[in-house]
Amino acid sequence: KTAEFAHDQHQLMLVLDRAVAVSNNLGTWMIPASCGVWIPAGVRHGVEPKPAARTPILYLRRARDGRAKCAALQISPLLRAIVDYIYGLQSLSDDEPTAKRLVAVVIDQIDDQRELPLFVPTLKSSLARRVVQAHASDPADTPRIRDLAIDLAVSDRTIERAFLADALMTVGEWRQRSRISHAIALLAGGVDVKDVALEVGYATPSAFVAAFKKYVGVTPGRAR
Repeated sequence: KTAEFAHDQHQLMLVLDRAVAVSNNLGTWMIPASCGVWIPAGVRHGVEPKPAARTPILYLRRARDGRAKCAALQISPLLRAIVDYIYGLQSLSDDEPTAKRLVAVVIDQIDDQRELPLFVPTLKSSLARRVVQAHASDPADTPRIRDLAIDLAVSDRTIERAFLADALMTVGEWRQRSRISHAIALLAGGVDVKDVALEVGYATPSAFVAAFKKYVGVTPGRAR
C-alpha cells in the first residue's frame, strides 16, 4: 500500500484485472475489475493494488465541477475503448488536435459514468466502532440491530443515530457496502463465487449475485 499522496492532475484509474483499494481520511473504495475510480487533483489518497491487478491511469489537466470528489465508477465499453486506444498510441502531445479531441470525449464520458455505492466510510464514534467490531468478529453473521443494541446496552435508535451522524448512512447500508467490499477482495484473490457468498453472509449464491450486481453493476464473475 502506498503512503497518502496527491497529484497536480486529475486521475482516472481503470481496473482491468483483480481489484484496487483506494483510501483517504474519509474511508475506502474497493474497486473491482471492469470498474474504475476518479481521483480529483489535489486529493490525498493511498492505493493498494491486489496481487496481479492491472490499472491503466489517465492524467487529465481539466475536468468538470461535477466530479469534484473521489468516486467509484462503472466504466462503459466506450470509455474503456478510448482508454485502450490512448494507451496504444506511441506518443501523444497535449497540444495535438487529436489529443484535445480525445481528452474532450473522455471528460464528457466521465460525467456520464454511473457512480457506484462502494464507499465505506471510516467511523469515528466509539459506538459505531463497537458495532463494526461486532460485525468483524464474524462477517458471515448478520445480527439484527435489536440484538446488537442489547449486547451494547443501548437502544436500537441510538445505534442508528450514531451511524447516521458518523457515516451518513444507516447501519444496514454500511453493512451491505462492507460485505460487498469484502466480497470484491475475496473475488480478486480467486475465491469461488459460492464460497464468497457464504463468507460475506448471504444465504444463497443467487442472493449474493443480485446484491453484488446492484452495487457493482456487473456480476461477480466479471469483477475479478
